[in-house]
Amino acid sequence: MVVVFNLTAGGGVIKSLATAPTDGSTVLIPLVAADAGITAANPRFSYVVQVTDIPSGKFDAIATAASFNAFNSSISTGAFVILPPGTNASVPVSIDRTELRLTPLLGQMIVSLENLARGGSEALLLSLGED
Repeated sequence: MVVVFNLTAGGGVIKSLATAPTDGSTVLIPLVAADAGITAANPRFSYVVQVTDIPSGKFDAIATAASFNAFNSSISTGAFVILPPGTNASVPVSIDRTELRLTPLLGQMIVSLENLARGGSEALLLSLGED
């Protein structure tokens, strides 16, 4: 279940289901921009995440706030490739340096819900370096 709270103004809304494999560690959390007050005139937001596994009661949290511009991201998003087992591919990535100064990023996240990535994790955060 995805619950969105406005930590500045208060209040929250229960919206949708998160997607996660039963034996994985990656959770895809859908968010409707309007539910968080995100508009073209107010495109930037900061967020933290907490996830809970209901059957076991285990939880994890990302307490350090991350920032994102929903209408003009500092890095391209949404590229995907469907791969047969044992293969690889490249996808284009672009960086908007002007937006990057306003909305810094930690790197590019590569997510796979089906196959384990390096180190047994399903998501990789690739550092983009300083320049």
